[in-house]
Amino acid sequence: MHFLRRGRSCGGGIDKGAVRCGVQGYAGGRSVLLWAHAPCFLGKIKAEYVTARRGRCKSTGEAFEIGQLRIGFEVGNHKSWWQPVEAARWTSQVVALGVVRNLGRCAGAAVLHERRQAATGMQPLQFHVLKTFSSSKLRRQSAPQRSAEGNQEIKEEAWLEGGQENKEETHPSNQGKEQTWSASDWEDKDEKSLRKMHEQIGIAEDDMPISIKFLPSKDQTGETCSCIARYEKEETLEQVILRLNGQHLKTRSGKPKLVGVSKARPARWMVEAGLAAQQKRVPTKVSVANVPLEYSTEDFLVLHKEVGLDVDELPSVAQHPPKSERDETYQLTAKYPDLAHARKAVEKLTGALMWTSTGKEKRLSVWIVDPKGSEVTESHHRFEEGDLEGILEHWYEAQDYGFIRAKQGGPKLVAFRSQFVDSYTPIPGVDVVFEAFDAGKKYEARNIRMLNVDQKVQATVMLPAPTAEIPVQYEAAPGLDYFCKMWDLGPTTAAWLTRLHPEVQQAVIENYDDSSVPELLDPDEQITLHPSCFVAVDGLHRNISPEALSTLFGRFGQVQSCSRPNSVSAIVEMSSAEEASVAVQDLIYPPLGWPGGMLVHFHHKTPVMQLEDMPLGQRLFGIVKTWSVMGAGYIALHGTGPDLPVTKDCLEDVTALSTGAPVLFKAWQTPELPSPVVTHCMGRLHTVRAHLIACFGRDFAVRSYARQMQEHQGPLLKLLQSGEAPAVQLKRIKAQRPKAKSKAKAKASVKSLEGETVEAKGKEQEAVKATSNVEPAVQREAPIPTRPLAVPGRVALDLDD
Repeated sequence: MHFLRRGRSCGGGIDKGAVRCGVQGYAGGRSVLLWAHAPCFLGKIKAEYVTARRGRCKSTGEAFEIGQLRIGFEVGNHKSWWQPVEAARWTSQVVALGVVRNLGRCAGAAVLHERRQAATGMQPLQFHVLKTFSSSKLRRQSAPQRSAEGNQEIKEEAWLEGGQENKEETHPSNQGKEQTWSASDWEDKDEKSLRKMHEQIGIAEDDMPISIKFLPSKDQTGETCSCIARYEKEETLEQVILRLNGQHLKTRSGKPKLVGVSKARPARWMVEAGLAAQQKRVPTKVSVANVPLEYSTEDFLVLHKEVGLDVDELPSVAQHPPKSERDETYQLTAKYPDLAHARKAVEKLTGALMWTSTGKEKRLSVWIVDPKGSEVTESHHRFEEGDLEGILEHWYEAQDYGFIRAKQGGPKLVAFRSQFVDSYTPIPGVDVVFEAFDAGKKYEARNIRMLNVDQKVQATVMLPAPTAEIPVQYEAAPGLDYFCKMWDLGPTTAAWLTRLHPEVQQAVIENYDDSSVPELLDPDEQITLHPSCFVAVDGLHRNISPEALSTLFGRFGQVQSCSRPNSVSAIVEMSSAEEASVAVQDLIYPPLGWPGGMLVHFHHKTPVMQLEDMPLGQRLFGIVKTWSVMGAGYIALHGTGPDLPVTKDCLEDVTALSTGAPVLFKAWQTPELPSPVVTHCMGRLHTVRAHLIACFGRDFAVRSYARQMQEHQGPLLKLLQSGEAPAVQLKRIKAQRPKAKSKAKAKASVKSLEGETVEAKGKEQEAVKATSNVEPAVQREAPIPTRPLAVPGRVALDLDD
């Protein structure tokens, strides 16, 4: 019996023309392909859910995430793990895993299929068994692409170039090709060395370069050179650029080198034939700082894909070691095909949020450097006149200054708070428009305007503590106790109603009909909040003082303490959890006239529940703790923890989250997962507020209705600055009652009431007595008197949008 080689699993011979399967392994420091009979290979297939952050896909090199399904292949003593999609790509004849006879030998495959289909609705995974012959290897069945003009095959090229250690250089003989400096260990300068490098990064045999052209060496030692490799598929070219770029190698003399890969320019004959446009490009270098040590060259290139850059715009990358052992970040240099691509990369990547291994937030600093490799300095760079676009890279709140990086390139410009046109709180990473002013030895940014900022607050607004006054207390209107019992209102809401003017109380008692209570949500959409005496206030303007917050929260009860742990948040302690609940509900929208934004929620010093106590399938409240441009982050349950991982594929109404934003989500867990994961996450602020209001109940509806009965005549800042109670007038509420019989009497009553003004307390009593003589039917149709009322400050602050 003639056979090619023996199977590594059983040791038996593999006949010529028989079906065999293989995996890539390592033996003796080199990459080898191990083959086995198809039955032996199928018997070693494993499928499992990832339970720990370890291992990478053999094909793509991406790390497996917790809860992700992975496929394991084993031949002999060599085992490799693959993503399901990558595992299915090694195919020739389609064989569904659920139909394989020896399914029982696959680790829990049937159970995994049922759970996967029940949880995601996806069809069972499909694998392929490859039939190989005498000289063929593991192949993909794909026909070559052809151009529309004829039978000429369309092939992709990659440019690989060699260079010197720790130095980038441009070779004159390259004639403007898209290239990146790097070093490689092509000792023999043949195809065998290059194919070996492709095997080590997981490139299939059928995707190897179809042709390789080596260029003369520009290295003095002759140990490295450049070459142009052609590929059949665009996908293969992209994989080579992502995986091979930045690989560390050694030459025959032992010098360390780096491999650089980028897409080459079209050949001259293609330009002359009109098949491609002529490209005149000058490579441009860009420096990138604050890159976490955990980010590799491939991760940096993947980031380009995430922000919308094409494969033609991917640079070659040279990493620089950190300055000290304590540093958690490093700096790298990227070379782009031309200045336009470099500027686009600077615009897309500047300010990108990153996280180090210790959880610290870092934002990328990206700038264009001059041809000599150093940063462009003020001595020889000139900015254009007029408005320029840039990024606020750094901001130091204590010193009131920061630095701006112009998108057109150049050095950093210092930005002082006095140069900001509007009084936005400066946020690092935000887009700005400014003018560059030549201050002699350096440039300064003038007339700075921040873009894409929702809250606009005047910088001159200062909020001193209000004068201490005892607020006027009113007696409960007749029937208020019965009204509260009839509608089952809590004692805190009843006490809140007694602070209103008696006429406001009477109007609420007569006109409230329970029609404003929202409909109940589904049981799985109900949100359970855990009340606390402490209230967290986020998104505050830096000029809001603790005294001003005490005045604001004083209308809901007694404020025990108020502190500002940082410039954008505060912690308010109420005397009871009921008073804190009223404050959280009524301040879900910032009051009209409040400077800046506001996000109010309960604050807990310790987590309210553990992961094992978390209700699965029920809507939960959380605060976004971190969010990366890679589309992943963490959510703190109820704002204090525990932290749950979240990815962009589980978002319902948004495409990305913001750090510190409120979200509503559901948790899901399987026996294979060590902890719950986030699913069905809502991050749109309007949607979150609407769901929370639907769970507040009748007490919130009554207070909102009472708030609609009054209208502000002065801004909220007047009270916060002077402590004076602004005037409040009642709104006209159209009650659904029968109209008055006599319209003439109603018009006369309205005219007399609108012209009436009370200047003293005695006159006010006479006016109330006079209005009581109006006929009841006419009084219900006429508006409530619009004269100013002496309402205490706590009542006047009850405002909404």
